[in-house]
Amino acid sequence: MGFATEFQTAFYGSDWGILDELPRHRLLNLQTVLNNCLSLNPQIWVGTFWDAVDSSYQMWSIAPPDVPKDAMIAKLRELRALEVSTRTAKSRSVPLRLA
Repeated sequence: MGFATEFQTAFYGSDWGILDELPRHRLLNLQTVLNNCLSLNPQIWVGTFWDAVDSSYQMWSIAPPDVPKDAMIAKLRELRALEVSTRTAKSRSVPLRLA
């Protein structure tokens, strides 16, 4: 006997543009993982699913690595800093053209 579970998410960051689809895209993929793990104990779902925006792109939900929480947070901050610096460097390489 199973039961239906659903987890919905929706929010905006203060520095996101109104049409910034990447955060919403990530949330849709997160919802897929959460909807599959809510009824499990522990709430870890290992499986595959199709990307919320590009259905030709297969995604994997994996078990979290067995590392201390502080180490995981430090690594996530490091990856976020890399993402921001890459985006900033990329935007600087495109010259501003005024009409």
